[in-house]
Amino acid sequence: MNNTYFYIEPYAHINYDNEKVVVYETLSGKSVRYFFGDEYLKSFVNHLVNNQSRSVCYDEYPYDSVKEFVEGCRNLNIGDIVSNHPPFAMPMKPKFMTSNDKLRSTKEMLFRVIPWVSNLVLYTDTEKKGTHEFLYQEKYTQALFPIFGSGEGLNKNKLKEQFGRIRFTRLKTISMVGNKFDAELLRFLKTEYPNVSFIFYSNVEQFVYTDFYNSTNYIKDVRLNLWVNPLSNIGIAKHIIEKCNKIGVECRLLSFVNKEKNISDKGNENEGVFFVPFYSGDNLSFFEHNVFLTEQDILAQNLTQQDILNNMSVNSNFFGELYFMPDNKIYANPNFSPVGKLGDDWHDILYNLLDSCWFKTRDMKPCSNCAFQYLCPPPSNYEIVIGKPNLCTVKP
Repeated sequence: MNNTYFYIEPYAHINYDNEKVVVYETLSGKSVRYFFGDEYLKSFVNHLVNNQSRSVCYDEYPYDSVKEFVEGCRNLNIGDIVSNHPPFAMPMKPKFMTSNDKLRSTKEMLFRVIPWVSNLVLYTDTEKKGTHEFLYQEKYTQALFPIFGSGEGLNKNKLKEQFGRIRFTRLKTISMVGNKFDAELLRFLKTEYPNVSFIFYSNVEQFVYTDFYNSTNYIKDVRLNLWVNPLSNIGIAKHIIEKCNKIGVECRLLSFVNKEKNISDKGNENEGVFFVPFYSGDNLSFFEHNVFLTEQDILAQNLTQQDILNNMSVNSNFFGELYFMPDNKIYANPNFSPVGKLGDDWHDILYNLLDSCWFKTRDMKPCSNCAFQYLCPPPSNYEIVIGKPNLCTVKP
């Protein structure tokens, strides 16, 4: 008697936890999800996932729950039944990079890591403490917002010297964060990286824009992002937008929001403002309603096979970013320990990145015990600031 085997297609991602199994088809974004109503389906799925061929003998599971799962997969072309012998469907495995251990042991480590750096963030100055909403909240830990501090800034000479020792081969963007536009620094950076996109972030109340408008030779392709409070300074911001439009500079308005009322208070005056959720320490319910993901949100993302593979090995929220802060320290992310400081050898800085948040994935509880582990977006700044490892409704 010939046996029949059920297998999962190589372009499908399958994972399960104690309650359910999820199979996600990366070509169309369709999926099937079944709860374990009995031990038969759970055993079937366990064999399916842990078998190298991603197949299991179908004849050994003559149970309704298994038949329903198999038919659901077949209807979406996620899997199928074959006779005689088990097929071999190569499962998805992370292919993003060689292991960090191998990189540490090679003399070429520096040249392997350089292409990973795609975004630089330069906090060019600090804003002196004054009267500003959320004054004592560290806004920069949640978004690219000017830092409150002593009023000092990044050491430009040290920065230029540091950049002179290396060249980032695949750099895409350079973000400059501060209230004093530094035309000299911009000229230097654009000379070094003429094909890179530049974005300038500033607080509209402290934005010193005279030098910005006078630097027309260098700001034509620079995007300006202004942090505003729609309840008090939206008029100032729109005046700046008009001036930017005259010189061909794209300007976008950003505003922190920490409760529903902030969005609705000014009605139509909020048009054109991009709202960024802000955790103030006492508004978790706001995040639960507006930021937390549901199962439906996760499954509606239309993830590709590469998206899932990346989620298995790197954190796309942090990977490739380097932060240069006003204290002249260098970070992979300001929510974590520095990887170096201006003046350090680049080899040491890039070596430290191998243990950084670039590789902070969902391999910790409760995410490691979740069927949506690598379908869910990687950990973000919000999870670090809030102190909750999963901003979702799947695993409360």
